[in-house]
Amino acid sequence: MVYGMIMPFLAEKSRKKVKIIGKKEELLKYFDADQLLPEYGGTNPFEYRWPPDGEPVKDDPTSLGNDDNEIEDPELKNLADEAAKDFDVKE
Repeated sequence: MVYGMIMPFLAEKSRKKVKIIGKKEELLKYFDADQLLPEYGGTNPFEYRWPPDGEPVKDDPTSLGNDDNEIEDPELKNLADEAAKDFDVKE
């Protein structure tokens, strides 16, 4: 829908570069299976981790692998606490 609204403003050369894909299976026409994650029909076992040597981040990228959303690093916790004071955030 959005593409249909934007399309008239794009140059023909740009329109030819855009491919709207409706189904996961179509991705395999344009990408090798080893480049796609399993949820997109591929075989790449990549797991996002943060920090890099930490636990995989699965469902909520904002939690950074920490279910209670507490900041464990004391220095970062102090910075967050200071920022919260500036914005009148109450815990």
